[in-house]
Amino acid sequence: MATGRKKLVLIDGNALVHRAFHALAQANLTSPNGEPTGAIYGFAVMLLNVYTKLRPDYIAVAFDTAAPTFRHQEYEAYKATRIKAPQELYDQIPRIQELVTTFNIPIFMKDGFEADDIVGTLARQAPENVDTYIATGDMDAMQLVDNHTFIYAPRKGFSDIVIYGSREVETAKGIKPTQVVDFKGLRGDPSDNIPGVPGIGEVTAKKLLAEYGSIDKIYQHINDLPDKTRELLTKHKAKAIQSRGLATILTDIPIKLDLKKAEAVEFDANQVRDLFFKLGFRSLINRIPAGTLTKGGQTSFFDSAPKSKTTRGKGKLSFTEKLDHDLDPILRQMEKNGILLDVDFIHKLNRQVSEDLDKLTKTIYRQSSTEFNLNSPAQLSEVLFKKLKLPAAGIKKTKTCYSTAVGELEKLIDHHPIIRHILQYRGWEKLRNTYLETLPKLADKHNRVHTTYAQDTSTGRLSSSNPNLQNIPIRSDLGAEIRKAFIAPKGFLLLSVDYSQIELRIVASLSKDVRMMDSFQKSEDIHARVAAEINGISIS
Repeated sequence: MATGRKKLVLIDGNALVHRAFHALAQANLTSPNGEPTGAIYGFAVMLLNVYTKLRPDYIAVAFDTAAPTFRHQEYEAYKATRIKAPQELYDQIPRIQELVTTFNIPIFMKDGFEADDIVGTLARQAPENVDTYIATGDMDAMQLVDNHTFIYAPRKGFSDIVIYGSREVETAKGIKPTQVVDFKGLRGDPSDNIPGVPGIGEVTAKKLLAEYGSIDKIYQHINDLPDKTRELLTKHKAKAIQSRGLATILTDIPIKLDLKKAEAVEFDANQVRDLFFKLGFRSLINRIPAGTLTKGGQTSFFDSAPKSKTTRGKGKLSFTEKLDHDLDPILRQMEKNGILLDVDFIHKLNRQVSEDLDKLTKTIYRQSSTEFNLNSPAQLSEVLFKKLKLPAAGIKKTKTCYSTAVGELEKLIDHHPIIRHILQYRGWEKLRNTYLETLPKLADKHNRVHTTYAQDTSTGRLSSSNPNLQNIPIRSDLGAEIRKAFIAPKGFLLLSVDYSQIELRIVASLSKDVRMMDSFQKSEDIHARVAAEINGISIS
């Protein structure tokens, strides 16, 4: 991969939406208003990863339309065997497109063509000084890889990323990028119902391509092939050619890449934050590229020149640069190592919590004399305020019903025992979805979870994201149990180390306050010492 060049990221929207939906389907994520958000959340995480890991200069997203494509016209059975995705996935696509638009990323759609045809065309229109990264979970895009076009593919979870260049494609697939469509022409592709040549499997297809290079060259040497292979290829030549055509991503459809409109830093971070709040994505808010250029003229996240001049003038930048520079490889090693997760313990705890939730659900049903979707704010509101006739005075109202947010339910806690059970259900269900269901999916094959550490917080502290390992709960009994799942390898210990009252120690040092310094030197409880001084009593 070339360095010092501009980066264009092209996102296959549909491919990543499907990947996000299926990765988080069991989590049953919803917004505060009850809107399903699993696919939206997963897509948002992957989009933020693109910003932080690739730091693109230009970015665009392609989506399919509902219209049939030219491939369906050429081959009626194209993708006919695919099981239709749940409607819940399709219901989230408009919100995902709203998210993309809020990031001020151009969306490309074209009736008659698939998103990867759009991506292929835009990739080929990129100027010579631009490297193109195609973000997708669809490995058909490997056919587009060349010296300046790469595949950016999320693997298990969303943080485990692999970038494919020509060498990586050949290592992973055993064929060159230019041979991907020929391979599919011979082998077919069951996922898209592309037939290929009946009787030609993966091994034979790769062997033929290794020897002859392409389908065209294979047919030029058809008489040199073993009898059975020659017979299959001769009989099904039309299928081979048709299958290759169906597998070929078009690179010349009538769309135009406008790099100016695709500049990656031109979005209003406040609008993105507002949308994340609306969707309940509070954990992602700190990951929005801070200081991104807005319509109000704020400074770009990628441009530090204005502050650089001021800081250098005060002689401070060399120190901070060295500090960050020296710490960065340590953080990267920490990220690479990850932290060991007791996956069996998490699964066992998840089963127990699921059983407890079932019992709690039955209790709530019994108390309300009806069964309903506890995760639906609308249905819960109807049960509480219409069926049970709980007082609605002072309760906030949404567009469609009385609010069932935690703060509103707490106002009713003394009016009916069902409220405590609903709040308990909410707490358990949130922890189950956030941690018990999700953490095992984020672990690698060695059961290690890999977070991302950043040094760019306003407080100067480190932040952890994707997942946030600094936010593992501890105050509730269930939260404390979840923490037990983070373990040390055999023969090692996890050591928790912290400065004792570091801020107050700095105050004591700078102020030279005799009593403060004396208290710290004696390892006293500084707060107990202050209380004793105020009340004129002995600390003992």
